[in-house]
Amino acid sequence: MDSIIKNIKIVKESISEKSELYEIIKRESFHLIRESARTIQAMHRDERVDIKTLKETFRKIKELVGNRKEFLYESVTETGMQEYVEAVLFYHYKYEKGMKMPSAEDLKVTGESYILGVMDFTGEMKRDAVISIKKGDIQKAEQILQYIELIYDETMEFDNYMVSPSMKRKQDVLRNIIEKLSDQISFLAMEKLIIKEMKRSD
Repeated sequence: MDSIIKNIKIVKESISEKSELYEIIKRESFHLIRESARTIQAMHRDERVDIKTLKETFRKIKELVGNRKEFLYESVTETGMQEYVEAVLFYHYKYEKGMKMPSAEDLKVTGESYILGVMDFTGEMKRDAVISIKKGDIQKAEQILQYIELIYDETMEFDNYMVSPSMKRKQDVLRNIIEKLSDQISFLAMEKLIIKEMKRSD
């Protein structure tokens, strides 16, 4: 019987250590979420950002996780990785045009978090497309729309629940983005055509 008590204490100590580590990882993940959001907002304001600081925050989380890969699939850690992916992809999209976009392996995130982060990234692309529409740049808006459509088509190939329970909701959001952008581009194209015909009539 003494051995059972001893074994319980060993397990209890292990669980306690795991719980303490998780609290640290959770705190750093919340920090990563906040910093990713701030970085994205700064880029929308056309402020130059230091993406290295964000990468350092994520590197710290990876070091804390170490070989305990189960922590990468905790809700807050996954959300942190998704926000991180979204921010880094937007950085490359905005400031490093023509460069190859980083992969899940490059960013050292799980494949599931990468896919969900890419889907969130389309929201930032949508904002860029809307700005282009307001400027009357149909060609750029159409290019962005086509890219978003390609991402949507690829994500539809996944078994949603093998990626995440939130996958279906993100697909619905993505489809809504495509529909709204298509309508806005069509309206602008029609408006330009009407103006052109009116000028020709004069």
